[in-house]
Amino acid sequence: MKSLKRQDFIHLEAAQGWLELGNYQEATIEVKQITAPSRAHPDVLEVRWKICAVGKKWKGCLQVAETLAEIAPGRITAWLFLASSLHKLDHSEEACETLLSVVDDFPDNPAIAYELASLFCQLGELREARQWLKNAFTIGDAKELRQLALSDASLKPLWEKIGKL
Repeated sequence: MKSLKRQDFIHLEAAQGWLELGNYQEATIEVKQITAPSRAHPDVLEVRWKICAVGKKWKGCLQVAETLAEIAPGRITAWLFLASSLHKLDHSEEACETLLSVVDDFPDNPAIAYELASLFCQLGELREARQWLKNAFTIGDAKELRQLALSDASLKPLWEKIGKL
């Protein structure tokens, strides 16, 4: 992927800064100043998705995530953003299918397994959720992920069993 021109990169950095400060309106203004050819750059798409997510504009999130997955399928964030967008639009089964279709493409990253655990848990599929959470613990830092899982409300039905995974 071609790198961003200096001025576009500056606007992207500013947008990220505004997001970190919790101001998605200013982040939006910065992104709009990025030149049209650069707006489809994966880094810009990721920020655009985050801006839409903070604004709870889930249809916009879905559109951005679909574009990101199409042009940068090797980025795990593309698939996580796509699944998250689908879930927020009440298409959780499709979100699971999306992640299941790419889980083998990211064997060293626990994020997809963890997200699958969360999704299956929210769907009431606790056996599947436990297995995916166990997979995430195997792939990643189990201690760190256990702490995260114990504070993740989407995994609350599994909290009592997390110590045994």
